[in-house]
Amino acid sequence: MMSTLFTDPAWLAVIDQGLGCQSEIVSAPDAADNTVALSGFRRGPWRAGYANFPVGLNGEHRWFFEPFITGNGKRIATHKIDLLRINIDETDVTHWTHLTPPDQQLPDTTIPSLQAWDESTLSSDTRYKLRRSHRDGVRIRESTTADAALVYQLYSAAIAKNSGSLRYTPRYFEALTNLAAQHRQLQIGIAEADGAPCGFIAIAHDADASYYLHGGFFAQYRKLRPGYSAMAWAIHQSIDRHSNAFHMLPSPADQAELVKFKESFLGVTTQRLYWDIPLTARGWALKKALQLKARLG
Repeated sequence: MMSTLFTDPAWLAVIDQGLGCQSEIVSAPDAADNTVALSGFRRGPWRAGYANFPVGLNGEHRWFFEPFITGNGKRIATHKIDLLRINIDETDVTHWTHLTPPDQQLPDTTIPSLQAWDESTLSSDTRYKLRRSHRDGVRIRESTTADAALVYQLYSAAIAKNSGSLRYTPRYFEALTNLAAQHRQLQIGIAEADGAPCGFIAIAHDADASYYLHGGFFAQYRKLRPGYSAMAWAIHQSIDRHSNAFHMLPSPADQAELVKFKESFLGVTTQRLYWDIPLTARGWALKKALQLKARLG
């Protein structure tokens, strides 16, 4: 089934307003309902474009991405973008020939056959952590628009714990919580321990699949395992929405423990492939700068 949420004007307004980008919709030449959202993000003097941010593309979008990563066929016109980032799962191009080598690949974890998922089949260790978290008072409630600042604080705490960079802004989380209050395809769960907020998880339901978008918790509540309770809640919510798969999105290459955590919920990990496609002379300069940065670490 075709994407609906990530090409919806309401979603594009969240990332445009919250992240300062400009988005446009392009349609397949022979199927107007098969669309891709192109979002242009300003990076200094450059504009980097992302296709279907943040989840990327799948096999249904071959009409769009094949010319960019093989050189075969006519590229769809893109506007005001210097460097286009395309990402797809390796299984979508397993048997392709003339494939340009990807610029990056990251571990991407998914629970397939979600409707057959059964919490009782989790490992004894994972089930124990879930029981302890519940026994210690962790409960999940739906967010309200009043939770925007809290969600940003929880996100910031998670990024700081992993020495990462803050990619998302307070304005983005304000727009996200507002949309979650209005749009049933988007949910934010707030983990609380005896009424005190300790964690959160944001998920999206799109066509026949669900997606983990964000999550985090305050470090002082680590022993309560709010992340386990939140992930289980998200999975059950996705099953209730009749999703056939739960995508946990790619993990940073240096966070093996995060991959292990996702796999503890019966996730299966493949590789997500990334291509950075220069579309202008400035795009070539940006790609070389990114390659240099990667080599220098």
